[in-house]
Amino acid sequence: MQSEDRATTASPLAIPEVISFPAEVELSNAAGLGAQLLAALQTATGPVIADLSQTQYCDSGGLRQLVLAHRCAQGNGAELRVVVASTSVLRIMNVVGLDQVLNIYSTMKDAFTMASVPADEAR
Repeated sequence: MQSEDRATTASPLAIPEVISFPAEVELSNAAGLGAQLLAALQTATGPVIADLSQTQYCDSGGLRQLVLAHRCAQGNGAELRVVVASTSVLRIMNVVGLDQVLNIYSTMKDAFTMASVPADEAR
C-alpha cells in the first residue's frame, strides 16, 4: 500500500480590527471615525468591528459613515460588524432600516464569535 503525500495549507488567523466609537457620535467626529473605518476596510484581512458599545448618541452623520463603511466592505470583499449596546442607538438604526443592512451585534463577544442573535432580540 502506497502512502499518499498530502499537501496541507494553513490559512492565517483572521483577527478582527476594532474601531472604537466614543459616547457621542456627531458632526464634529463622524467623518474622522468614518475615515478610520474605511482605512481599516481597505486593507482588512479579517472582519472590521465598529465598536459602538459605549455610544449613547449617534446622529445622522454617524449613521451615514456606517453606511459608507458597509458599501466599502462590500466593494472590497471585507466584512463589517457593528456592535451596539444602547437601546436608543439601536432604535434609531431600526427606524431608518439599518438593522436590515448592517451586521449588528449586541456585544463585542458576539461580534468576535459571530453569534447569530440579532441585537434587537438580545435585549
